[in-house]
Amino acid sequence: GSHGDMEWALAGMPWMVGRYAVILQSYDEKLSALEIIFYHMEMWVRILNLSLGWMNQSKGSRTMSLIGRVVKMDVDADGKASGAFLLARVAVEIDKPLRCGVLRMSKSEEPRWFNI
Repeated sequence: GSHGDMEWALAGMPWMVGRYAVILQSYDEKLSALEIIFYHMEMWVRILNLSLGWMNQSKGSRTMSLIGRVVKMDVDADGKASGAFLLARVAVEIDKPLRCGVLRMSKSEEPRWFNI
């Protein structure tokens, strides 16, 4: 019955029960059970060992978008990330396999693989 509790539950997804993710969606009383379709699941994703030049909002968003739609990125007020990895909340398509890494290619460097 609390709007704040509903927002907290939706923001905390995916909830885990055992090894299974529970995906929630805002309630719409106009829909029937057959009309409710889940396309995306938001989750926190980290890319390990990313070059320091890519540990920021603009370049990091481009890299994270290879995984899914970027919802939120863990950066400071200047848009820079710190630490050993880049962290972002990403909406991934649930009907596709999860990726174990991303391949970053640029014209000036050799392609590099980064684990996620």
